[in-house]
Amino acid sequence: MVLYIVSFSKKGKYLAEDIKRMFQEKYVVELFDTITATEIAKKAVCDGAWLLYITATDKAVAGVTPLVKNKTLDIPVVVIDEDAKFVLPISAGDFGQGNQLAVEIAAATHGEPVLTMAKDIAKKKAIDLFAKNNYLKVQNREMVTELSKKHIRGKISKVFVDSEYIKKFLKGKYPDSMKRTDNMAEADIVISQDKLKDKALWLYPRHFFVGVICDGEKTVEELSSFILGVLNECTIELMDVAAIATTDEEIVDVYINKFVAKNRIPFVTYNDDLLGGKDQDNSKLCEQAAMLAAGEGAELLMPGISENGITMAISRRKI
Repeated sequence: MVLYIVSFSKKGKYLAEDIKRMFQEKYVVELFDTITATEIAKKAVCDGAWLLYITATDKAVAGVTPLVKNKTLDIPVVVIDEDAKFVLPISAGDFGQGNQLAVEIAAATHGEPVLTMAKDIAKKKAIDLFAKNNYLKVQNREMVTELSKKHIRGKISKVFVDSEYIKKFLKGKYPDSMKRTDNMAEADIVISQDKLKDKALWLYPRHFFVGVICDGEKTVEELSSFILGVLNECTIELMDVAAIATTDEEIVDVYINKFVAKNRIPFVTYNDDLLGGKDQDNSKLCEQAAMLAAGEGAELLMPGISENGITMAISRRKI
């Protein structure tokens, strides 16, 4: 993913440089020190980047507040003080990843993560994080709040799954706050491609996986034009793409990271051994990456094709 770090003092700039060194193998990290708190928030939202402020909390909150009011801020935003003592997520964004980022930064800087959300204090695994980790799209987000309140009170949600393959895929992955049921009538959560019950949280299983490899640097515009064009020709909606899959060598590619960040698509990578060896051509590597991400029983929907140094393949997981 892409991480923007903004600082406003010499001391903060030194800390930003340290954090960049610690995270540059995991994230594409860009530093800013001549931009206002609000301008960097707008840029991060536009680019789909995660954002770390090195400043006082009130300054960071003032920077993101206009965007929160407009309900456009859905990126993780975290604040750390210049002495790296405390790390506070002020916008968890989609799937609660602000908390994840805060914990990672605190661990790296030997600081203390400050997690104040009730579901974190209660040590409940968030519904939206469960959805993200299992390539499920939340279709009626208002139900997440209702069920989270229920989980905080120690109650269990019952989950109905209408696909035998998805049942197997999710086996052992349910948090303590969820329990599977075969009786749809009693379900609080329905995992299905078709909505089956009113007043239940509907989780839609995303089922297409795109393998991508680039020869040389490609801009976000070049990637978007090719990938979205191929998806359109295959009549596949972007919302149905579960993840972009690629090789370990591509993990810090700036433009692939920016593409997946801007489009809010999970990013998974595999080492050469899992993909059958680096001596294969890019088409085969893309196919292997897409199939591995889709899991057991998947089918190769589109073999690897190339254009302008970009190669992609599409797989579909069994539903």
